[in-house]
Amino acid sequence: MENWVIRNRNGARIIDLNPVVFGISAGIILLFVALSLVFLDEMSTVFDATQAWVANKTGWMFVLGTNIILGYCVYLAFSRFANVRIGGPDATPDFTLQGWFAMLFSAGMGIGLLFYSVAEPMYHLLTPPHGEIPGTPGAYRSHDHPQCRTMWDVSRRI
Repeated sequence: MENWVIRNRNGARIIDLNPVVFGISAGIILLFVALSLVFLDEMSTVFDATQAWVANKTGWMFVLGTNIILGYCVYLAFSRFANVRIGGPDATPDFTLQGWFAMLFSAGMGIGLLFYSVAEPMYHLLTPPHGEIPGTPGAYRSHDHPQCRTMWDVSRRI
């Protein structure tokens, strides 16, 4: 059976799907989602137990994996591979070093401001950090604590 190929106006291939693999995968995913929606309470229990097991039994593996990858990146940065030019000897970067740092900073601030600007105040309202009763005006005011305000200062971005 031939692959499903979708091309853009210039004739370049943008999607190339194997119909058997795609059909079986999509069917399994849709079945799983449908069963999760039909058996919501049971699946919630299963997902909670699975998440707790993964966090309790394999949490160390995530920390170890992160540290190994970080160590490997530091090794590459200071080894003889630091000067390897990705893309070949004549390749030039699309962006300057300043541009890359600006994009990284913007992405970090963007996710923080779009997600945590709502999530953090709601978290402090529902579980206040300073002994206030959840959901009260005192819990709302506890978000104005210096500990909460320092999350977005310059020192947290360096």
